[in-house]
Amino acid sequence: MKKTLVFLFVLCTSLTLLAFVNQVPDKVAIHGQVVDKLTGEPLAGACITTAGSSRAVYTDFDGNFTLEQAAGSTLNISLISYEAAQVQANSSKLVVELGR
Repeated sequence: MKKTLVFLFVLCTSLTLLAFVNQVPDKVAIHGQVVDKLTGEPLAGACITTAGSSRAVYTDFDGNFTLEQAAGSTLNISLISYEAAQVQANSSKLVVELGR
């Protein structure tokens, strides 16, 4: 009887863990570039955050950024003196244009 209860406990615990592991969204590497809408020039120092996360990355000198997020996440892009933008990360390569 005791062996049966231990077996059932281990089985239920294993099935519960498998159910939670399958619910974790797959993360993908998102590469992008932020450019000026009028001139097409890259914008250095733009801040990229995702909804529901406190993590932020910033564009480099060439306006490029990379972060790992779940596919389909909403990215918030902002830079002083530019209008903020929100884009869906539906592809692994993005070009975001910011206007004034």
